[in-house]
Amino acid sequence: MRIDQDQLRTLLVIVALAAIFAGAGWLPQHNKRGAIIQRITAAQTAIASDEPQSQSLDRLHGEISLLNASLLGTQDRIPSQNEVGSLLRDLSQAMTRQGLDDQQVVAHSVHPGQEFNVVPLTLQFKGGFAGIFGLLREVEAMPRLVRLTRVELTSDPGKGGEVRASVELCTFFAPRGSASDNGLVSEESSQ
Repeated sequence: MRIDQDQLRTLLVIVALAAIFAGAGWLPQHNKRGAIIQRITAAQTAIASDEPQSQSLDRLHGEISLLNASLLGTQDRIPSQNEVGSLLRDLSQAMTRQGLDDQQVVAHSVHPGQEFNVVPLTLQFKGGFAGIFGLLREVEAMPRLVRLTRVELTSDPGKGGEVRASVELCTFFAPRGSASDNGLVSEESSQ
């Protein structure tokens, strides 16, 4: 069987087209596929080595969730306006309930902050240690967030157990549009 010249040309064209396909299409795609497989293998190795970090992040996420839940469960509130009058009345009533004498309550000027404004207060009084301790418990149990910054107790040896106390504390309020956006300001005070 003899191959005709036209058949030979057709065969050469088919071989040339197969070579062009292999050189221009299949070979670059094969190389690209190999590079992608190498990148996938490297990524899987990196993921496997980052597994302890992933577990640490999961643990931190759990801790943040618990802290957020405890924040929402807190009874302390930060009003959206300076409601110092009601706090001063509550402090004065608490001192009277605890039997403390020579009461002096001073509200100092407001210290503005980025998220919250701070109102420092000074309480001075005298009485028995049990009354002073009772007052501190009442201050801590107040529905408004109050931080004790300093407590100074002095006793007069001639007064038989009477103690003079100076308590420095501060309370906070959030101007409208600052912390209320973060859910830290109580709903009842922002109405």
